[in-house]
Amino acid sequence: MLEATAAEAGTGKEMVTKAKVNDAAASETQKNRPQAPAAAVPAPSTAADACSSTASSDVETAAAPNATDASPTVGERIASYLDPTNFNCVPAEEILSSKPFALDSTLLLITNLPACEAGCSYTEEEVVNLLSKFEFQYAHDNIYVIPQGGWAFVLMPNQRSLSSLAQASAQGHLTFKQHKLNLHVVKKDMSMTPLGFYKSLMKQTPLTGTDDDGSSIIYIQNISQSDAATLRKALTKIGCVRNVLPLLNKVFVEFETDHDADRLGVWHSLMREGFVYTVTRLRVPRSTKTSQQPQQPQRALPDRKEILSAAGAPDAKYGVPEGTTAPCWVTTKTAPYVFPTACPWFNVPKFLTVQREEHILTTPHLGSEFSTVMLTGLPEATYKHEDVARLVCRYFPKQDLQSLYYNVMVLPLQRRAFVFFCDWEACCSFVSDCVKKPISVMNCTLGVHLVLEDMHPGASEETMYRALMKWSNGYVPELFLLGKRLLCVEMFGTNVELIKNVMKKVATISSFVTFLPLANRIWVEMVSHSSATKVLQEMSSRRDSSTYVWSKVGRIECANDVHQRLKEAGQITIHLGAKTPGVGAEPPSLKTEAHVPLSQARVDAADASSAAPAAVTESTVAESESKLGDGVAESANEVQDPKVKTASITEESQPCRTTSTVAGNPVSCATDQEKKTQKDPVPNSVSSVSAAPIEALPSAKVQATTKEVVRKQPALSDNCLTPGEQMETLLFIYKIRCHGHGFIMSTNSLESRLLLIYNLPKYQDVSYTEDDISNLLQKFGYQHEDKNIYVIPQACMAFAVMPSYQEAREVFIAAKQNLTLNGSRLFVRIVKSRGVMTPLKFYKCLMETVDFEVTDDGACVVYIHNISPSEARDLRETLNKVESVKNYLPLLNKVFIEFESALDADRIGVWYSLLKRCPPHYIWRTNLPITSDTALPPRLAAKALPDAKDIVAGPVVPVKQLGVPQGSKAPFFISLPNEPFLFPTVSPWFIVPRFSTVLTEEDLVESASVASKFSTVMLTGLPEGNYKHEEVAQLVWKYFPKQNLWVSFYNIVVLPLQKRAFVYFNDWRSCREFAEDFLKNQVSLKGHVLNVHLILEEMHPKFREELMYQTLMKWSNAHVPELESLQDRLLCVELLETSLPLIKAILTSVTSVSPIVSFLSLANRVCIEMADPRGVTLVVARHAQKPEDWNHFGRVETVKSLKQRLKDSCKTKIDLEMHTKDINAKTAVKSEPPPQVGTVNVEVTEVKGESSAERLTPATTVKTGKSPETGRT
Repeated sequence: MLEATAAEAGTGKEMVTKAKVNDAAASETQKNRPQAPAAAVPAPSTAADACSSTASSDVETAAAPNATDASPTVGERIASYLDPTNFNCVPAEEILSSKPFALDSTLLLITNLPACEAGCSYTEEEVVNLLSKFEFQYAHDNIYVIPQGGWAFVLMPNQRSLSSLAQASAQGHLTFKQHKLNLHVVKKDMSMTPLGFYKSLMKQTPLTGTDDDGSSIIYIQNISQSDAATLRKALTKIGCVRNVLPLLNKVFVEFETDHDADRLGVWHSLMREGFVYTVTRLRVPRSTKTSQQPQQPQRALPDRKEILSAAGAPDAKYGVPEGTTAPCWVTTKTAPYVFPTACPWFNVPKFLTVQREEHILTTPHLGSEFSTVMLTGLPEATYKHEDVARLVCRYFPKQDLQSLYYNVMVLPLQRRAFVFFCDWEACCSFVSDCVKKPISVMNCTLGVHLVLEDMHPGASEETMYRALMKWSNGYVPELFLLGKRLLCVEMFGTNVELIKNVMKKVATISSFVTFLPLANRIWVEMVSHSSATKVLQEMSSRRDSSTYVWSKVGRIECANDVHQRLKEAGQITIHLGAKTPGVGAEPPSLKTEAHVPLSQARVDAADASSAAPAAVTESTVAESESKLGDGVAESANEVQDPKVKTASITEESQPCRTTSTVAGNPVSCATDQEKKTQKDPVPNSVSSVSAAPIEALPSAKVQATTKEVVRKQPALSDNCLTPGEQMETLLFIYKIRCHGHGFIMSTNSLESRLLLIYNLPKYQDVSYTEDDISNLLQKFGYQHEDKNIYVIPQACMAFAVMPSYQEAREVFIAAKQNLTLNGSRLFVRIVKSRGVMTPLKFYKCLMETVDFEVTDDGACVVYIHNISPSEARDLRETLNKVESVKNYLPLLNKVFIEFESALDADRIGVWYSLLKRCPPHYIWRTNLPITSDTALPPRLAAKALPDAKDIVAGPVVPVKQLGVPQGSKAPFFISLPNEPFLFPTVSPWFIVPRFSTVLTEEDLVESASVASKFSTVMLTGLPEGNYKHEEVAQLVWKYFPKQNLWVSFYNIVVLPLQKRAFVYFNDWRSCREFAEDFLKNQVSLKGHVLNVHLILEEMHPKFREELMYQTLMKWSNAHVPELESLQDRLLCVELLETSLPLIKAILTSVTSVSPIVSFLSLANRVCIEMADPRGVTLVVARHAQKPEDWNHFGRVETVKSLKQRLKDSCKTKIDLEMHTKDINAKTAVKSEPPPQVGTVNVEVTEVKGESSAERLTPATTVKTGKSPETGRT
């Protein structure tokens, strides 16, 4: 280990337990680790020329060692500061007898581990192996071991695992290396993220000012003791180290500034031999100002025998070019393969920044010999090589793949590009145009610099790779056999995460020397020719894989093959004149003719399109690289008929569009009386873009719209925007695969029926609705449904699904003549698509069109419609609190929200369900979250609760004292007061009482002392539906001496939406007998084996309908009403079977008559709380009229009527044993056909005029002297 000091064995102090549990929100930081915001931008940082030496006397002992002082830092003396009482701990044994809901933390402090000087060496893996017996699930931020003091902080997955571990400790069975371990539950709000943990630990030391955002802190994982010693020596040379915290197999290193932290990453990148450990910066350093030069760069160099050949300190004697901003990245041999830096650590050529035209008028000019321009200020990601090439393509006399590959070099990790012009005249022309009108990519204005020295990399992959590695300050290889060892992985966009994933895949196949990413490909230098061959073979065999990495890369070939391919493609002209999103230069006239017909090209269409997505194909729109559409040609004739192709190209030129933003404050269009309709301004955060497309001849000029209105999201910076909120800068027509004009006119039958309608009016200028567009299409046979139309006002586009191809063709032809909306002429194309365009399919296709990968099956995607734009803006604000939003796509009247996980998606549904005034939005998941194992507890549950002024009475943050009961499997459902009334969740959001699962006779014996007081059993593992209340009741019916309707209603409570049931036995003898029989022969329902749990606290819902409703709503963690007037407002609707469609149908029928507040679904009835007593009267009267759409459910009655009916039937015995068949039949759930709505599967003798609960044959009459409302039967 790093220089560590001895620690006390054990705690040395007794800890108290009087401190109360922190609030629910705080405790969630222990149960659910928060994720660091991806788009947070720290304040600009400045680097000192040398390490700070002005620390106060109080902190001198904590100050970092300088270059010549290797004295231990505070972190290396951490053992002397460790005190359990500072962490607000409770001995773990105490939770075994704690009261329900008394503790909500799963963070453990383990003490008395072997100290590092005790002569007992061990690893983090050994500690993990011990804990894994108690359900511990390893993650790097789940465990931190401090061997100096014999401590470990461990985050257990749930309360059940924590209790099991505590029980083992209490019984003396928890030992490690002959040390009996002591456990303490940490009640203090302590984050387990690396940055949060480091800060929490350092607060216990004299190290002050640990308020770094993480950009100056390096986190190292999987480091061995010997590597840690080597690292400590290197840190002495690197210098300006403020603190070193050595843990078991982990190290935290804090530097004085983020510029100093660069040196450790650069040192790691320049090592000849890579290490197995990973070096991660806790926060990417970002700045909007031009970066400084590297601080003390010589200190970042490894020793001469360890450094890569030809590597050295970066040459920046000419300064840092304007526009070079953090972050930049250096590459490493081992994961994570890139390291972000605050300074540019690459070599900078001699340059002249061009700001005025005078800078290029000097004759002779120093740059005229080289005709090279350096562009700086490129975005971090989400742009393509073509976006940069398009800025300069018109200045090249020959626009082919060779020019695209070798005259325009984009280095995304260095955020700069080099353009090698053919002559000085073309170079001057470009620079002069840039002075007149600055250029930009993705709204990032670029710096333009003339290069004043020779740096042309040549015209082959090998020579270019060597030249750019030199300018990247990396390893420069020999040319011998480099062409066979150098692999090229084609890229379709700049993405740091994708680069990391690609290199991870390559490293799993064979070893590599180093790599260099460009915007359109990654060069990977393999150790040998055989290694390169192995990678090519492995990757070729995985090309059909649907994984994220393979779907985002193109060809994988060696350098020699690239050279041959470019040579063969030399006759193909690449047209990059049409603009792509965010490219700020004004393009020349549209190019619409193919210099070489596609059928005559010497490379296939796939090759041409992947090398340059804007290359000539059927039409610029029809055959561009696209995801919206099935990507399959409908017919071979479509690409074989040159006449059709020419007609399509001539008539359907791609419209140019440009974007601009208005600096300063965002424009606000909201008013105090803003109406929440579709006519509100569309929710958006960037400019709304529209340009009138012109279907014209090749010579036509296209005027781009530049005057735009910026609509900012409240309290959001541009860096917080998700791709769905940037559709106006990401979604363009040329990305969508459409049929060409000539092909449509010559074909009468296709499967395609999806229309693309574009050139809609700018929404801020003229508002319109979905109905306005639908009305235009209805005369062509369009049938308006929510899933048949999607309007994207930000991009001035809409997609509509027509009944058939013929109707779609009619709209296409009509648009050629005249089709307008609010004075704006509309243009229509037919998208290449097949199958039904479900909301999930549309969302996936649309996001993949803008290069946003959607790998989820729909459980993480929430779809909302009937939402106005103003409400969508309010919802976006709410999502800032809910957190974990991966993408937010606002459409007209609709919103798609994609979350990081299915657990996170639960929270938005819960938030809606707990609102006092729930808006009439239709919210649902695009796919049910289904699990085969016991569900996980809610994640970040406190963030799902609305603000105090908006939340209904009753709900709390659900606390799982002992975890989720075994057998509780998703999906569960929570109730909504509006359609669709139900929202599926992957976690149980209801309250779980204290329980003991019955698995063995010992469980029954151990729980008897407490369980006998309540005689209540909880059953879990019920199927989703298609069973009846009587089928559950039959499982326990023989254990009740009185078997009447009253017992069926109040002693057996089945909650189908929660997939659990409660059985309230009359006494402990009956309860124990049922449990014993269960151990002998498990019970099942519809093929689902049930789990039995004894309840260890009082939870009986009483024997009055309104009391039962109030109690069960509390345990459902939903709206809990006051008892006043509840009896008059409560409506009971008989449920003939547990069916989700039937429950929704009942609620739809009831709400069509009168509004509701909430409802509780049981297996035999739905209890509906109406807004007022009059609503009950109206619904009962409506049912009495026997409307046809109400025939699918049974009796509708008031609480008073139900009470009287139950009282009258209390002497009538119900015999369920002889009438219910095959309840325990173990049939497969999937093979069971769903019963028709309204059918009853239990065989009973019917009595005309009676409800289903009374359609049971009367048996003997039993006299009882006990009132049915005062005690158990």
